[in-house]
Amino acid sequence: MAVNSRSWKPWLVVGALVVVLAAAATGLALWNNLDSEWQVEAAAAQYALDNSPISKITGHDVFTGADAQEVFYGTDPFGRPWVSFVYGTPFTVHSVPAQGLLTKQRVLELAKARGLKVGAAHLGFLDAAAQQRLGVQTDVVWEVYGQTGPNQTQYVYFDARTGKEVQSY
Repeated sequence: MAVNSRSWKPWLVVGALVVVLAAAATGLALWNNLDSEWQVEAAAAQYALDNSPISKITGHDVFTGADAQEVFYGTDPFGRPWVSFVYGTPFTVHSVPAQGLLTKQRVLELAKARGLKVGAAHLGFLDAAAQQRLGVQTDVVWEVYGQTGPNQTQYVYFDARTGKEVQSY
């Protein structure tokens, strides 16, 4: 029995068209979602450049331990490293010299020595309200998330200057 090629070709074209349209719609939805996030980051970066010692941004992270913060690493016009935390609506910025803060590598070592299998680590700023909420007395912390055992997750906060553990839950 011979197959009539004219009967299946239109279905092949329609199927391919449906796949292409679905891929385009998915791509457009993803772009719209990411574009709005990039706009927030770009605005926060510009705010940091305009309102902090940073004149050149060299890195970026997000801290969510005390509401959402855009964290920018950079240097001032003299090449000195700084960290700026941009948060709130309207934006507020708090900047600290990077010199004297523990490196991410050092904090990961502290967390591992504590028995934490690290999933993520983020530097963040705690204003007075966040310090009170977390029951700590330091303004810059490393938030480390990880596992201490099967299905046992934990957040550990380290003072970013001393490395002392200040809170865990």
